[in-house]
Formats: sequence, structure tokens, C-alpha cells
Amino acid sequence: MAIAERKLTWDDIKDWPEDAGRKTELVDGRIVVSPSAGRRHSLANTRVGYALSAFVFDRGLGELHVAPIDCVLDEHTVYQPDLCFVRKERARQFEARVEGAPDLAIEILSPSNQGHDTDTKFRDYAAFGVEEYWIVDPEQRVIRTYENRNGRFELLSEARRTEAVVTKVLEGLELKAIDVFPED
Repeated sequence: MAIAERKLTWDDIKDWPEDAGRKTELVDGRIVVSPSAGRRHSLANTRVGYALSAFVFDRGLGELHVAPIDCVLDEHTVYQPDLCFVRKERARQFEARVEGAPDLAIEILSPSNQGHDTDTKFRDYAAFGVEEYWIVDPEQRVIRTYENRNGRFELLSEARRTEAVVTKVLEGLELKAIDVFPED
């Protein structure tokens, strides 16, 4: 006789302690733990975060969060995007976490999490209503932005070298790939 495993919920994990630099996410009721970020991931995250924070905060657009912050998409799906943005109109309704989809989710790829970010999160972020999704790839030195159209992401831009990211959520932002991946 097989014993069915119960799907975990947000209530099951919300009081767990943080795990020293590791992301702990809930994917369809299963715990997924990712290792801490490597050097390239960390540098790209810092550079994107720096550019976006100045843009967002100087204009009073809303809140920019850096992981770990829980985005509770539903009771069985909780992600911690590397960076996420929530417009000020929605941000005021949250206390300790983002309830529902952020307006923008950004994931920095690492060799250990590529499929999770490009497949699972890509699908879930679209289905749960994230308006825009960026995938920042330090190995390929490219930033891909996707726009949500009817629950599916469509490529908005693919910025390399001196090309600028195209974004509708943060319209007017001037961020070039070379600003995130300077020549070594």
C-alpha cells in the first residue's frame, strides 16, 4: 500500500528559520532548496539591484526587494526571486511578504538552478500573473525580458553588450547589458 505524501502549504513553512544564504521555495507543495549564489550571480544581482533601486526609489514607483523575500503565489507555491518589484499602489497592502504575484520578477541564472528558473518559475510566474519576468544570464552575458500576455510569457527583449533592456513595467529605465556584465 502506497502512502500519499501531503503537499506542503505556506502555513507549514512560514515560520521556518532562514537557511544561511540558501533559497527555500515551495513548488507545488514540495520544498526546493537552492545553494547560495556564486560570484558571477552575486555580482549581476548587485549591479541589477543597484540600477533598479536608484530608478524605482528616486521616482517613488514602489518597492524593490532583494532575496530572500517570500512571494506567496498560492498556498502551495512560494518563490524568492533574486529581485522583485511591486508598484506602490499594491505594496502598501503587504506586511511581511508579497502576497500574490509581484509586478516584476528577476532571476539571475546559476549553473545549479537554470532549469528551475527557465522552466518551472517561467511557467509559474506567467500563470500566476507576474507582468514581466527578466532572466539574467551571467554566463551568456545576456538579459532577456518577457512580457505576460494572457498567462504566457513572450520575449520582449534580449540585451547583449551595449544593448539596453526593454521594459514596460519600469518604462524609462536605461540599463545596458554591459552595465551588468562589464568587460573583464
